[in-house]
Amino acid sequence: MNSVMRTTHRHAARALLAAVLVAGGFAAAADERPVQREPYLTGAWGRPATEPELALYLKAGFNLIGYGKDYAEWATTNNMRFISSVSSWGMPRDVASPFEAYDGSRSMSVGLFTHVNFNAPSVEAWWATRVPDLVRDMPHADRTAFWKVHNEFGYHDAKVWDYSPGSVAKYRQWLQSRYTTIAAMNQAWRTTFADFAAIEPPRDTKTLSAALPNWLEWRRFTCWNFGNYFKTTGDLIRQVLPGAAVADNFYRTTSIDGWDVFELARQDDYMAYDLYACGRWPELSAALDVGRCGAAAWDKPFLLMEYHAGPNHWAPVVRGRDLLIEANLALARESRALMWYMWRPGGGGREQGIHGMLDSQGRPTERYTAVAKVSAFTDRLAPLLLRTRTPADIGVLVSSDSVFYAYANRKSTWAELNRIDNLTLFLTANRMQFAQIDPVWVASHDLGRFKVVLVPSLPVLSDELLAKLRAFADAGGVVVLHPDSGLTDGVGQPRPDCPFGSESQTTELWTVRALKTASGERAVENVGKGKLIHCAWEIPSDRKDSELFSRRAQAYGAFLTETTGVQPTLDVVAAGAVPNTDIDARLLRADSATLIFLTAFADAPSRDVRVSIPGLKTPGPAWLLRPDSAGVTRLEVAATQTGGEFVVPTVDPAALVLIDNAWQPLVGFEAPGTFHPGQTVDGVVTVDNAGAETVAGTVQLSGPAGWACELAGDAGFTNLAPGARASVPVRIRVPVDAATDRFGIEYPVTAAVTFSAGRSGGLTARHLPLVLPPLDVILTYQDRILNPWQEMQPEIMRWGWENELLTPPPPPLAIGAPTQATLRVTAAPGQIGREVVAVVDGPIAAVVTPERFTLTTSPMEQVVTFQVPVAGAYRLQLRTQDVGCDVSFTAGVNTETVHAALSGVSVTLPTGWTAIARLAAGVRAAVAAGTPVTFADLKLPADKSRLAVCDRDGKPVAACVGGSSVTLALDAAKDSVAVYTLAVVPAADAVPKVQRVRTEQPDPATMTVTGDTYAVSFDTARGLVRSLDVGGRRVVPHRTGVVVKVGPNEEWGPEVGDGVEGLAAAGNAVQMTLEWTRLQGPDGKALRIKEKWQLESARIAVVLTISNPTKEPVELAALNYELGIALKELSRWQSVLEKGVAESGEAPTGFGPMAGQKTVDWHDEAGLGLGLVLGRCALATKFSTGYRGVRQTLGRTEIGLQRQVRLDPGDYVIAEFELWPHTTLPETLVNPVVVPAAAP
Repeated sequence: MNSVMRTTHRHAARALLAAVLVAGGFAAAADERPVQREPYLTGAWGRPATEPELALYLKAGFNLIGYGKDYAEWATTNNMRFISSVSSWGMPRDVASPFEAYDGSRSMSVGLFTHVNFNAPSVEAWWATRVPDLVRDMPHADRTAFWKVHNEFGYHDAKVWDYSPGSVAKYRQWLQSRYTTIAAMNQAWRTTFADFAAIEPPRDTKTLSAALPNWLEWRRFTCWNFGNYFKTTGDLIRQVLPGAAVADNFYRTTSIDGWDVFELARQDDYMAYDLYACGRWPELSAALDVGRCGAAAWDKPFLLMEYHAGPNHWAPVVRGRDLLIEANLALARESRALMWYMWRPGGGGREQGIHGMLDSQGRPTERYTAVAKVSAFTDRLAPLLLRTRTPADIGVLVSSDSVFYAYANRKSTWAELNRIDNLTLFLTANRMQFAQIDPVWVASHDLGRFKVVLVPSLPVLSDELLAKLRAFADAGGVVVLHPDSGLTDGVGQPRPDCPFGSESQTTELWTVRALKTASGERAVENVGKGKLIHCAWEIPSDRKDSELFSRRAQAYGAFLTETTGVQPTLDVVAAGAVPNTDIDARLLRADSATLIFLTAFADAPSRDVRVSIPGLKTPGPAWLLRPDSAGVTRLEVAATQTGGEFVVPTVDPAALVLIDNAWQPLVGFEAPGTFHPGQTVDGVVTVDNAGAETVAGTVQLSGPAGWACELAGDAGFTNLAPGARASVPVRIRVPVDAATDRFGIEYPVTAAVTFSAGRSGGLTARHLPLVLPPLDVILTYQDRILNPWQEMQPEIMRWGWENELLTPPPPPLAIGAPTQATLRVTAAPGQIGREVVAVVDGPIAAVVTPERFTLTTSPMEQVVTFQVPVAGAYRLQLRTQDVGCDVSFTAGVNTETVHAALSGVSVTLPTGWTAIARLAAGVRAAVAAGTPVTFADLKLPADKSRLAVCDRDGKPVAACVGGSSVTLALDAAKDSVAVYTLAVVPAADAVPKVQRVRTEQPDPATMTVTGDTYAVSFDTARGLVRSLDVGGRRVVPHRTGVVVKVGPNEEWGPEVGDGVEGLAAAGNAVQMTLEWTRLQGPDGKALRIKEKWQLESARIAVVLTISNPTKEPVELAALNYELGIALKELSRWQSVLEKGVAESGEAPTGFGPMAGQKTVDWHDEAGLGLGLVLGRCALATKFSTGYRGVRQTLGRTEIGLQRQVRLDPGDYVIAEFELWPHTTLPETLVNPVVVPAAAP
């Protein structure tokens, strides 16, 4: 039976999942034992939106998908399983009830995902009918493999939740069921409560340490309550679908948020993690082990429900290789399913551009290729992968109580998690396999399965738990306790006999606590047949110093071997690798099979990897399989004095070694990974008998339509003994007109073996080759590919509005200077040795050298130099005698252009000025008009009072000098370079006073900022914009600022409030920043408005933040920013949408909000006016985004920020826009790309 569905509910759904894939399609001999075939579920979140995407989803080998009514029939037809969810969408307003935090603030949502107060009686009653109704209304819901309740449902917030009446009432009931009588509770707590109804959970975070019993139980209840909610919701689902597996998807966080992994796994049907740690391999390894151990403790399946599949703001480059590493690490930690996140990048909002295995246009990337290969790999080995278990001699005791205790004592809760992670990483580095266990598990299980139990500084340990540990030692086990373990009993009452003192000293490796009963760094207490070891080493909570961490890990492994006798599960050494760090290694068991997972983290392959396994009793053959290959490599296991060992030729980056003589045959297919049109490819189908029976069968090879796939030898094999191999050579002829396939999508080649004796049924191996042109070239410049065949990272990658990474397009090849680039050439075997001729086409003659070179190998790199005179689009043509390829690229101003200008332009200095540096800035994409540009890391004299900047003609320019930098106002035409000189003038009073931005304060409540063509007047006492003039004309005379619409007849304008709370201003000759904060609205309900105005000589950037500072939710009809345009002055308007569509008109004709509105320009007939460019807008603490467009009427000009919005306490809206004053109509409202450089 498929262990994916091994839950506490022994229902028919388990059998359904196990039977999705059988040996269907293969003839079966009646008397033979059939080969095992089961589905290993893989898929990706994010709905395939088009027919081509649906086809891509199938070609990836996926058999798992998030449920959607609109494609449920398609998914069912294609034999897929679902992840389905139940949620609170559509909850009536009179049912919803707020959560309550420790400080009394009430909120309808906690964090991003928790929007329903499941503790409220009104919600519980509604939920009891809502859930079954939802399930009944879902076609094909019976094909759901995993049900989740909401999404990442927990208290993810800096505050502690939930103190609402329903939650407190449940807490009291939970206490009563836990203690039975108030007298028993009072005795344990040392309190005098009259009854359970008198108990209030503690709120004051400053006094929690004095109320530990109540605090500890309150947080334990909260964790139990979440598990119980998922369980009872599961019961509602099972009213309709008996056997449904129900839980939720979780991520690593502290249990203050309400999630205890062991408690969740105990109550619910599976343990699912959402992990985003690509490239952070130690963190990923530790997190996977937490999920694995929590699930395994209660015999529940562990799976990855959201698994990092693409780039984000902190991992901007995610390769296919990274996903192979992720997959192998997950399989090595007993993951029973892989659901990648996500199919294509987020389309907008707070998750824009992140995590896609496809690109932003829905096209494949190498990440897609990797997951397709992983799906093929897991399909071949599913019967084993679904049954693996990790043998472990070491138990690591963990407890959420440590987190609660740390919080009560105002210490870092994350430090407690990191401490556990570091201990398990010490064990991982030493190849000492372990299982984490928690106090609830220990209370009901025998510790005798372990040789050693480690207790890593757990201050809260009950008397019963300590007694269980002592009994384990008495029976022959070893218990290692680190400092502060058992400081208190199970409810936080202090123990007087702690063996550790508070004093400590720091050694080369450790912080060592003083022992009260012994000197040195350990004290051993013999207990029966075993012992208790008090180890004075404090487990560190950080691992920033990797070299120190490695030394600590080595020392800890040596300590365990010396004091407990525990040995590494296996030993792995690669040629030239750093022992125990470059390769992750795990040994798992599945029935009679031993599986060794090897994962290399370094970019280079790990070669000659020697694996030694103490106690291995089956020397003989082993089989090497790789997630990125259909092949099977036979290895020989040699006997050693302690067990057996074998050598893996290469781990790059992942491998699995299978040792078994009782499972079943393995089918492999060996062929090159890349084919070329017109090529004849030789390959081999292999059958390795890893079973106990002698087998016979026949081989078939199938490929794409139009391809010739032939067996070059006998299709049948007979009398294949256990441990033996049969090989069948094959030949594949690729059509001359085969289209390029860089992702292994279109041309799968499948080897199928049907067994006729010994076993019945059939097995397959699927090869996913790339098909590349006979000559293929990638042009790289400045470490970027100029002709990318895949989008590795979208233009914007954002997780939350404070975490955003902008990726510029590939840089233009520099003009006006010799520019080096690299050609990465791939060629078909028949092209090797031939000469390549290179020619450049473009708007004007350009040159590339060398013009000829020889293909010596494939792939190869060739450095070339371009001489491109002007900006524009170009094409590099490469030809051999019979094939060729073209590379298109763009040329423009770049680094080499600017440096050439620095060295080649003559400058004029005013009399008496002494040059100390040349400054140059190239401009592309748009004109620079007073654009601030900073030249950093300059060597400036100590006396900066006599420094000034002039242009190439000696005209002084506006500039600001810093400690080692200069900022100036740049003026330059598009596709040009401006050159300046930084100089020392004869005297400080001779420094020119050139200002492009000027500030005046005519009275204490007024500040006026003037640029090239505009002047803005601010009321600094009330935090208001009074007016904006352009070209001497008042174009914004009316009310300007945030307008809060509470209802149809009520609004709070910028004039409603008590004035500014805070004001800050800073500026120089180049730019000015003015920022204020004010409360806007009636007392007790007012919102906090923060406006930041950044004023340059020709552009103004505005950033708004609107937050709710109260303790109650605020429901608003709309949030707008009113811009007081004078339509008598600026009667014409033009609006441009995201897709470039323009609309225009003239007052009194107005316009309403338009979807995708990006810019609006108001101007007169001569072109004088004001441009508006909309930037980001969002309810930053939720998923709601803006803008809602710009509305123009005769009475108002409104920028719509949010409509029908609820601001919970602490929620805030951010909005960014730019104002472009102009006296002539600009061609575009676009900021230039500036390339600065400096030289002495």
